[in-house]
Amino acid sequence: MKQFTPQDLVASDRLDLCTKFPYYGSELLRLNVHEAETCKTAWVDGRSIGYNLDYCATLTHEQIIGLFVHECKHVILKHHVRMVSNPDFKANPKKWNYAGDYALNPTIKKTKGMDINENWLYKAKWDDSLADEIFYQLTDQECPPPQPGMGGDGMPNGDGQVGIGEVRPMPKTD
Repeated sequence: MKQFTPQDLVASDRLDLCTKFPYYGSELLRLNVHEAETCKTAWVDGRSIGYNLDYCATLTHEQIIGLFVHECKHVILKHHVRMVSNPDFKANPKKWNYAGDYALNPTIKKTKGMDINENWLYKAKWDDSLADEIFYQLTDQECPPPQPGMGGDGMPNGDGQVGIGEVRPMPKTD
């Protein structure tokens, strides 16, 4: 019997996402999805999704689907564009990413066939809120200020939860 590699499992989960959730699948297929060893979890920039294969190996099938849906939703809601167009968001991209995560995760948590990891950012008080609203309500405990020399990818917040990946600006084209 064949032993499946982590790459096989992630590929299978992505295919399952495309068949079960075609709206998100169509967005996923439009993006360049690839392994990115330099990130702790995942990232998205409007053109690509990078993911850490070792991190994905710690997730369930439904959580991997949730991870890719989460990153697709950042693109669908133009979080990568809005981050650079609003001076407040641009000045604190980690806080903007956390606000986006808090806004996206409730829908994923409530959708059958996808899930969020218990450590991902989720607060019931923001179940029906937009990232823009959440950004201005986040406290330093919910999103600690960046530490010198540390990136925002996967950094824990005050209660042990982590932001899933990071939203990066879209790369410029030639």
